[in-house]
Amino acid sequence: MEYVLGIESGGTKTIAQLARLDGSIVARTTGPSIADVSPNPEVARQGIRAILDQFGQLPDTGEIRAVYASLGGLNLTTVEEAVRSLLPSVVVEAHRESSGDVVCGCAPWWGFDIAVMAGTGTVALGRGSDGQYRKVGGWGCWIEDPGSGFEIGRDALRAVTRMLDFGAPETRLLVALAEHRLFHDTLTTLPPEALRLTASREQHRDEIGEAVKAAYPHLDRRSISSLCPLVEDCADDGDAVCQQILEDAGERAAHYAVQLARHLDLSAPRVIGMGSILLNAPAVFGSFRAAIRSVLPAAQVDICDFTLAAGSVLRALELAGVRLDREIVNRLRTTGESHDG
Repeated sequence: MEYVLGIESGGTKTIAQLARLDGSIVARTTGPSIADVSPNPEVARQGIRAILDQFGQLPDTGEIRAVYASLGGLNLTTVEEAVRSLLPSVVVEAHRESSGDVVCGCAPWWGFDIAVMAGTGTVALGRGSDGQYRKVGGWGCWIEDPGSGFEIGRDALRAVTRMLDFGAPETRLLVALAEHRLFHDTLTTLPPEALRLTASREQHRDEIGEAVKAAYPHLDRRSISSLCPLVEDCADDGDAVCQQILEDAGERAAHYAVQLARHLDLSAPRVIGMGSILLNAPAVFGSFRAAIRSVLPAAQVDICDFTLAAGSVLRALELAGVRLDREIVNRLRTTGESHDG
């Protein structure tokens, strides 16, 4: 039996799926992210080896014909070298997830024109009716990542500082921050009323500021993105500031889709939302959909079963020389779903 291996590694985890040449997923496993790790090939090799070991009873490595990796980091060559060291006979390619190679290559099979991925970062990728690929965004959190987890987390911290400095608008985010691992040890040393009551906050303003800034050494794009669930919980509890943060995130992500539709000359694009923010935050997706339709009324804006993990398997099948057809792709989609979670 011959197989292909599709690997998708983003900011927090890696998903690997083993498939037969008929598109059937036979094994799926997850592990730590191998994207943008140390440039030392040995580190990536250990990560790949750990993923392969988790399959349990692996086929002989000579039976794996092709490996395709979609990465959220820049270490493409490192990962390719790591795979070749473990599977020397395979054809292997690694591509950035923001390159569009997976998304645009799979778009005709899944039936969409534009995919907006909003997770830790944000990028929009699309394919026009003439087969042309275009991209908007993907600049990274330090330049521009509208609607991303990083931006939502940063907006949450800004909302707290504005409440402390200007007294309004009122938000319960400061209380919520005290429950987060980044801020718990410092904020919980303060009197509880210092986090809840305006008069007490003013009295303890400098202490609160120092407690928040104590987290600086631990702040990066992933840790700031990890504040998103706090914002969602506060929004669900009726916090108007958090509700606005999520609505703004959806609108800003929508701008990417609208601009891409203009680039591709699509008046009625089929748009899908991807990534943890659009998939798991209904308020963001609702705002995202409404903002797109306000500009492009004929647009279809939905969530579908396309994932980068499934797309990586499809690209691995192509690398192995498999001639794709609807039956193979449907088998990939259905058996992939059976291995989710």
